[in-house]
Amino acid sequence: MTISSQIREAGPFTGSGNPGQVLPFNFKVLKTDDIAVFLKTADGVASEIPKGSGFSVSLNTNQDAFPGGHVTLSGIVPSTSTVEVISDAPYLQPVKLTNLGTYLKTLNVSLDRFEIQIQQLHRRIAILEQAGVIAQTPVKTPQTIAWTDTPAVAVGGAQSLTATSSSGLPVTYTSSDVTKATVVNGVLTGVAQGSVTITASQGGDGTYAPATQVSKTFTVSAATGALTQIITWGQVLSLQVGQSVALTASAPGGAIVYASSNTSVATVSGNMVTAVGVGSATITANQGGNSTYAAAAQISNTASVSAAAFSGVTVSGPVAHT
Repeated sequence: MTISSQIREAGPFTGSGNPGQVLPFNFKVLKTDDIAVFLKTADGVASEIPKGSGFSVSLNTNQDAFPGGHVTLSGIVPSTSTVEVISDAPYLQPVKLTNLGTYLKTLNVSLDRFEIQIQQLHRRIAILEQAGVIAQTPVKTPQTIAWTDTPAVAVGGAQSLTATSSSGLPVTYTSSDVTKATVVNGVLTGVAQGSVTITASQGGDGTYAPATQVSKTFTVSAATGALTQIITWGQVLSLQVGQSVALTASAPGGAIVYASSNTSVATVSGNMVTAVGVGSATITANQGGNSTYAAAAQISNTASVSAAAFSGVTVSGPVAHT
């Protein structure tokens, strides 16, 4: 075979605005009819220039040593348009392997034609995609989210969130901590005092790409007129390794949330503390408030952990004397 390049096109060439514009190409062609010329206007519309009446083709004599030739246009292509030359061999195989005396040359021609057809098919599909004849993966339009809500809500209070997308598509919201605030159908409701991050998203559609998420940190404050509350906790926390004890702090606002400062000494799960190592750990108690009570001031208690009590060992049998 004598096809040494995958290129089956030349251009695009910018129109000269004059008749007789010459367009050179350097890919192998078997016949002058095996060339097509496409015109693309400034607005991106592509069309094929008629063979014969629209252009003529001149080929180099030795297509193996010097592949290619040139196209001469009959009409005028304005400078706002472009022209592209591509291979256009017919999708046929007219060669019949019967001449045994020159079978190598015949075989080379057949293989050359096969290679040319594959390469030009790839290029023709690309041109048809650009012209919109064949559907391509669409390039989606970018969009953004605008959000101007004041990042504050009271416990028990509700606020309609008003983020909008530049596409006009609906925006959805998620809460980073539903124990502090929830969002349902675009309405934010304060659950307990503290901070919570609300994220606005728009996932796009067939026309618009997903928007970059926008996040706001909302402060959830005590409800208007909320009562002050105090956590009561008189428990002494003296444990041995392996022991678990129920924590007994209480407050009028409801459930207490506990945490341990040193989980290598004591761990907390719900209202249970478990001793895991000798030492001490600070256990904190919090009550986040509700629509009636404001958040309570945090209080703490020290858990002291000692080694497990020695259970004793009984030894039987003779005792050696020295």
